[in-house]
Amino acid sequence: MGADTPADFAEKVGVTTRALSNYLAGRMPKAEVRKSICAVYGINPMWLFQGVGPIYTDEKMADTSVIDLVGKAACIAGIPDPDAADVSAIAPDGVQTIYVPKVEARLSAGTGSLEVSGNIKGYFGFRSDWLRRKGCPSRMVLMSVTGDSMRPTLENGDLALVNTAQTDVVSGGIYAVGVDDSVLIKRLDKRPGKIVLVSDNRDAYAPQELDMTDEVVRDSLRVIGRVLWWCREA
Repeated sequence: MGADTPADFAEKVGVTTRALSNYLAGRMPKAEVRKSICAVYGINPMWLFQGVGPIYTDEKMADTSVIDLVGKAACIAGIPDPDAADVSAIAPDGVQTIYVPKVEARLSAGTGSLEVSGNIKGYFGFRSDWLRRKGCPSRMVLMSVTGDSMRPTLENGDLALVNTAQTDVVSGGIYAVGVDDSVLIKRLDKRPGKIVLVSDNRDAYAPQELDMTDEVVRDSLRVIGRVLWWCREA
């Protein structure tokens, strides 16, 4: 509430002082109230709903890896149902919306991106029923795609939704992976003792085999998560 009195805060947000007292005692505000708090006070929805990142939208997060970021998002202290904290809005038809953070880190569809910052650049809303069918929303993050190695499936500038809870490799699936200091987006194939990074644009990019029996190679590979969805602007 900053320097505002409880009465001032309640008036600005559009609730009664009695309702505010209930919130301060631990009751979860309704989605529309949480949305109002964010709008009126410039609060970061991810912080309010999940306890992740800076309190205010005009602050920058300390640099952290994408894996650290989503790991923190999954730890919501004091909330028995983590998914309940993700709900940020309810549409007139009753459909709930969940905000997923978009981070600065980019998925390279090429030779590798060195941009691995977990700083949050914004949020995109998804239907909660669809998102929960795909996994735990608090373990998901959005990243931009750069390069042409995954054409025509993924184009330069596409936005990819990554589920960091899905790190087991299913052959043929598209994954965000870290190799040494780079972050890539590739199809992964499993072969005896090997992981193969496969580009859809095979005319320009040959498959890359990683020998998983080699400890150095094995330690250089990090499966960040499986790509669930992607989109592009018209």
